[in-house]
Amino acid sequence: MLFELISFLFGRRKPFAYDKTEGHPRVADCLRAIESRDGGALARLYDQMVPADRVHALDVLGTMTEIGQPLPESKADPRLAAIGGSLHYVWAHRRRGFSTGDKVGAEAGRAMHELALEAHELLKQAAHARPDDSTVKAFQLRALMLLGGGRVEAPDILSVIASGPEQNVWAHLAALNYSAPKWYGDHAAMHAVADAAIARGGSAAMHGLKARAHIEDWLYDVHMSDEDDRRRAFHAKSASPEFAASLAALDDAFHARAARSPMSFSERAFVHNQFAALFALFPNLNRMRPHLEAVGSKPLTSPWMFSFEGPLTATIAGLRKKAGLKAL
Repeated sequence: MLFELISFLFGRRKPFAYDKTEGHPRVADCLRAIESRDGGALARLYDQMVPADRVHALDVLGTMTEIGQPLPESKADPRLAAIGGSLHYVWAHRRRGFSTGDKVGAEAGRAMHELALEAHELLKQAAHARPDDSTVKAFQLRALMLLGGGRVEAPDILSVIASGPEQNVWAHLAALNYSAPKWYGDHAAMHAVADAAIARGGSAAMHGLKARAHIEDWLYDVHMSDEDDRRRAFHAKSASPEFAASLAALDDAFHARAARSPMSFSERAFVHNQFAALFALFPNLNRMRPHLEAVGSKPLTSPWMFSFEGPLTATIAGLRKKAGLKAL
């Protein structure tokens, strides 16, 4: 797995403390509103965040709240339905775990299914009132993934994510994951999602989608495949000068767009974590260093979630040491 590879390449270092909020500046306020069941405050916080920051905040809140804890009544406010549905999705995924489907036990599967169904209903309610809300679309798609794919509903959701008025990198990530070979697509479909999001313009964070697609290629072809030929082909491709040049060109394109286009907190967090992991997996210290510096002491779980064999912070600390960055 990724952690084992990075540990072998860069050595271990005593980790710094992990921040469960992933540094998100609105999570603490949202938690207080949830705990006090203050629906008005929670809805206002939802409105105050840009779309990418909303998805990120809800992902974090879903991991920091108790599964099934009471939430503000949502029937009269689609924003609260969106929040409730999103949290139910994260709770469902927590019940499932991150193993492959064949390793999910019957009890965990039933609990996941019940929570995902509740997420689906709440998000459908929110989508009726807010059809262009990319946060709702992202979590709708993710809930459908847990419920078997939603072949009828998914195409319309994917269309809104791709071409709707809100260009939300985390919603595009949901589309990328849906289109990945480990779920309901293939390598070409997954890369097409990333390429289209980049081509449309907007935030420089979109380049992180292509970085993530390469990471997903590695995950599927090397660690999820039983085919020796597939693994050998991937290793041969990733060791080629052409592949290294393509990653460098992607990084250069990101930096060029970032110099012209401001990013929100969660957009910056997303893209720097993806590129840092990319250049750790396909080692390039010079390329990795600025991204790792930007990640700082607030790494995201994603894409480092593929490294469950050891603490995330130990991975980051070891990489920083190898890159010549100060210890955190």
